[in-house]
Amino acid sequence: MAKKPGLGIVVKDRGIATILHHMQLMVPPNQRSYAWTDSHVRTLYEDLSSAISKGNEAYFLGTIVLTQGAADRLEVADGQQRLATTSILIAAIRDHLEIEGGVAEKKAANSLTGDFLLKYELKSGENIPKLQLNYEDNEYFSRRILLGPNESEREKIKPTTLSHERLKRAEARSNRRQAGTVSGTSC
Repeated sequence: MAKKPGLGIVVKDRGIATILHHMQLMVPPNQRSYAWTDSHVRTLYEDLSSAISKGNEAYFLGTIVLTQGAADRLEVADGQQRLATTSILIAAIRDHLEIEGGVAEKKAANSLTGDFLLKYELKSGENIPKLQLNYEDNEYFSRRILLGPNESEREKIKPTTLSHERLKRAEARSNRRQAGTVSGTSC
């Protein structure tokens, strides 16, 4: 008897760090641009902070739905705002370690970049984003947020759309959150 093909749906319980570390993700062109407002970003960071304060080992960020895209990239069908905002927070932590830290912190910053933000391609000699946003947002996100704090390209790129302004505000909130956490104050 011939085996009937399944729907091809696989459900896996994975944390966002595992997803960003092991997968190359892209937001397909038909998905909306970055749309989270300050209140969305603040709520996520407050929830994360509360979970950490309580000593929770895990925090449920929500579901992320991925579909098979071209080549080695998975496409984000749902969860792109959370993925982008989490990447922005990781980049802010990396920036703080890079700018304010000593040798060990700079090594940790490099590890965060390689593990969660950018993958270095030997063939091309380029850093490829682990999370690629849609056409409208990807260049701004990649150059302004994912590049390290000492990259000259980073300061040259300016927001040109509402979604870029939202990404910029999320980045600013992440930097304030990181500074407040490190100094021991609440943000």
